[in-house]
Amino acid sequence: MRVAITANRNLTREDEWTIRRSMRGLNELRPDEIIFGGARGGDTVALITAATEGRHVETRLVVIVPCRVSDQPYDAQEAIRRYADEVIELGLRITRDDNWAAFKKRNCAMNDRGSHLGAFWNASYNSGTWHCLNDAIRKKHPWWVTPIEGGDK
Repeated sequence: MRVAITANRNLTREDEWTIRRSMRGLNELRPDEIIFGGARGGDTVALITAATEGRHVETRLVVIVPCRVSDQPYDAQEAIRRYADEVIELGLRITRDDNWAAFKKRNCAMNDRGSHLGAFWNASYNSGTWHCLNDAIRKKHPWWVTPIEGGDK
């Protein structure tokens, strides 16, 4: 089992606790890989929790970023450097001019590598989390959503 994790960026304190509880439960399933998008917020909280709370020694933590790790926010960079077993830098240009295509391609790359998707989502259909979830649904991957309050704006 290779589980991609997608999450909103802006989190409440309760959202962080929700993500931590869920990631501890995922660790108990002993997936072969957990795949993250490398963004601040939910991605970073999920990565840190997966690495530090009940991780099985054989579970690999993989981060796929749309550009380079050095282009990510500082807290995300630090978590990636410290905890990722493998980093994939897609080297894409991030721009609003193409409707954030780099993030969408990163989401698709996560689902292409993964066999399942777990989403921490506030039900906003204008979010990257929704795009990643919708891509997993199109690819017929098993998925689940854990509701949170935060968003991507």
